[in-house]
Parts: sequence; C-alpha cells; structure tokens
Amino acid sequence: MLKELQVRNFAVIDDVTVKFGNGLNILTGETGAGKTLIIEAINLLIGERADSDLIRENEEKLIVSEKAVWEDAQKAVLESYKVGNVVEGEVSALTS
Repeated sequence: MLKELQVRNFAVIDDVTVKFGNGLNILTGETGAGKTLIIEAINLLIGERADSDLIRENEEKLIVSEKAVWEDAQKAVLESYKVGNVVEGEVSALTS
C-alpha cells in the first residue's frame, strides 16, 4: 500500500510530499492545485513513459519517489525481483 509520495521539479510542483492513510484517500482542491499531477506522478512510478517537458522550468531533472507497505505475498514477489520498499524514478532533460 502506498504510504508516501515525494515529487520534485514536476511541472509546477517544486517539492511536495503526500502522506496517505489507511483505507480510502481522496485528493481535493481547486482547479490548478495539482491533483492531476499527483496522479501523473504515481503513473510514472508504475512505468508510464515520461517526457522531459514535464520537468519544472529551469531544472535539469524531476524526481518521483514512494514509500510503501506490502502484504506478505507482495513482499515475496518484490524480493524475487530484488525490489525494496522504496521506488524512485528520475527524468533528466537531454541537452545538445
């Protein structure tokens, strides 16, 4: 279960940490508050392709990381692939 999401230099997000509780979590906020960006950050963690256009202006890379708690069956699968409890992804801008 996802417990914490940290997002840095992602579109209009400078640096934010979202902590999730047990059970249902709901994202609410005004238009432009960043709800969709939080969902997009989670999508990056689960393998969605990223575009360097997502990197915050004047930054070289964006970073998305998470902390999760896994059930025993999930832990066994992760361990078989040598994956730990923290996943971090990074997107860097290519310069010419």
